[in-house]
Amino acid sequence: PMMISMLVQALYNVVDSYFVAQISEDALNAVSLAFPVQNLMIAVAVGTGVGINALLSKSLGERRQRRANAAAMNGLFLAVLSCLVFMAIGLTCSRFFFQVQTSQQAIVDTIEVEARQARQSGARLILTPGNYGADFLAAQGLDGLGVPVVRCSNFIGDALDIAAAQRFEQVLLAGHIGKLVKVAGGIMNTHSRQADCRTELFCAHAAAAGASTALCRRLLDAATTDACIPLLDAEGLRDPVLSSLTAAVQTHLERRAAGAFAVGALLFSNQYGLLGLSPQARTLIDQWRHTHA
Repeated sequence: PMMISMLVQALYNVVDSYFVAQISEDALNAVSLAFPVQNLMIAVAVGTGVGINALLSKSLGERRQRRANAAAMNGLFLAVLSCLVFMAIGLTCSRFFFQVQTSQQAIVDTIEVEARQARQSGARLILTPGNYGADFLAAQGLDGLGVPVVRCSNFIGDALDIAAAQRFEQVLLAGHIGKLVKVAGGIMNTHSRQADCRTELFCAHAAAAGASTALCRRLLDAATTDACIPLLDAEGLRDPVLSSLTAAVQTHLERRAAGAFAVGALLFSNQYGLLGLSPQARTLIDQWRHTHA
């Protein structure tokens, strides 16, 4: 029973992470950050249960029913009390808890350190928001071109400013469509707390490409950017809409770079693969492959 219980708990974490990862990388990060608190709650509950179980067993073995009843009542009281305590902590301290673990300035400082180290190996750089981007680059062989890869999290604008300060000459931004579609609206901090207009941008570019009113409504109601793709396919608008979004991302990247370096955009989805590659990004990749060969 103990082994089965531990297996179920482990599977719970795995399954939870799998389904949450389908929403976004930020959601998966939130699950990871909350894991210590979850373990603490489990420890308190298990510790209380083991203690009450020992008292009950001892009291029942000694045939002291009144003491057993008291132990059971105390156990119920402690269960309710711990529930209320953790609820109060969750309602009042959650924001502080996550902010302590995810200091924005600390993340930007880390990006700067990694960019400075990357500059030692040359004037070319690949930026990607997170693990999804790193995995995609590896799958496409783009991480083996001798160009360092720096994870920039949600801080696209800060990473581009750092690249300019470090005098990089060529920068490729590669990221999941769920992140980079926001850049098409000029949003340079892609955390959902700052702004979240993913489906609105899909809707706007679809409308410009001739989408029907019904499709626009469905896009606005889509839960994720991946869910927008089959909706576009239904009216044959995937290519024009994604091309338009990619061009908008490229425009805002060039505006932020302000001529300091050549920049390109690559958008992908875990489910649908490569979704957008700007001409500037294609040129950079072709040059890097030629040089690496």
